[in-house]
Amino acid sequence: MRSKSTFARVSRREFLRGVAVGVGSLGVASVARPAAAATSPEVILRYASPMAGSDPSSQAQRVFKQRAEQLSNGRIRVDVFADAALGGAPELVEQVRAGTITMALGAGSWLQAAAPPFLGITLPYLFTDRVTVFKVLDGPVGQKLSGELEKSGLKMLGWHDSGFRHVMNNKRPVSVPADMSGMKIRVQSNPAHLEAFKAFGAIPVAMDIKEVYSATQQGVVDGLEYVLAAIIPNRFHEVTKYLSLTSHAFEVIGSYVNKAAWDKLPPDLQNIVLEASKAEIAWERQKTLELEGQALADLKAKGMIINQPTPAQIKQFVDIARPLYSHYENRIGKDMLAELLKAVGA
Repeated sequence: MRSKSTFARVSRREFLRGVAVGVGSLGVASVARPAAAATSPEVILRYASPMAGSDPSSQAQRVFKQRAEQLSNGRIRVDVFADAALGGAPELVEQVRAGTITMALGAGSWLQAAAPPFLGITLPYLFTDRVTVFKVLDGPVGQKLSGELEKSGLKMLGWHDSGFRHVMNNKRPVSVPADMSGMKIRVQSNPAHLEAFKAFGAIPVAMDIKEVYSATQQGVVDGLEYVLAAIIPNRFHEVTKYLSLTSHAFEVIGSYVNKAAWDKLPPDLQNIVLEASKAEIAWERQKTLELEGQALADLKAKGMIINQPTPAQIKQFVDIARPLYSHYENRIGKDMLAELLKAVGA
């Protein structure tokens, strides 16, 4: 790029070289580009994902791209990067903060490194249903969290739905905490998850998602915890035998942008980015629901053994996890933690 600015001005030739990634293969109706753009692109948005390109959140990036380029009549160009092409989740947070790239996707577990109160939304067994998750995050509590993120130089555009996290492993089904005893389980680099899994009896291993397939395949870890809709896109069913529906945490993926670059955008282009983000998020949430609805049948067909703990068994996990919340009061903030617990009725 010719400018150090994240939103770089480019020539017409450069624009034509970076032609759009279509979304027809995603099941999204193709929209014809204008016969001639009103102007050459004024800005380039470099948008990165640490997840596989087939992950619903990575696919949704291209919905954002299509919408932003169409609505701006060519004034915005979006360059999409998936498959951790520009780095894993922690690297992307730092690159967006530094302005090296414009936008990225990242789970709350990684965003809490930039804004510690985000740790609150990752607490094990905080959320028990999807409706409550988005009532909280699309409402005043989510707005307060977004304000905390802006203090670190990032602006939240919206929340993707990745669903509840569950335990996969090669040793045995997990119905109660004792079943995890001695298991090496990959978890995100999240102090709340690390401590909870230790309390469950497991040996948690923090590891970026891009390393998990080979680590599980080679026996470095016995398994992992992950979301239903992304198991098959990431091929984790190939390296694990048992899937236990522990629902121990709900995963939201934030779409965030460099705040300084955002502030430099003209108001009309800011509105277009917000509109494109709404389209992206609506598409992703619906896609995740569709994939989850089919995931268990597909995983069974591929040979996975599915285990559903009873409510009484899940309560054993909850009774271990929830007393740990007070350990993070200083990091999350006493008032924020209290608001979260009130919002979820805990």
